[in-house]
Amino acid sequence: MDTDALDDDELAPPELDPGVRIVELSGGERLDRALADALPELSRSRVQALLAAGAISRDGEPVTDASAKAL
Repeated sequence: MDTDALDDDELAPPELDPGVRIVELSGGERLDRALADALPELSRSRVQALLAAGAISRDGEPVTDASAKAL
């Protein structure tokens, strides 16, 4: 996905409480799909853009690979 074509506002993380954490996702499922299922207000393509921008982290480290497996 070409994030250069997106505005900064489109890459900004949604207004969520920074303390919110997804503790359990469907293991073995693609991370982008699991997050889109867990956060219905975000489309899968939006989740992919957020991942590509480094706006989603796991264990404090940014995750940029949408095809990474959910844990």
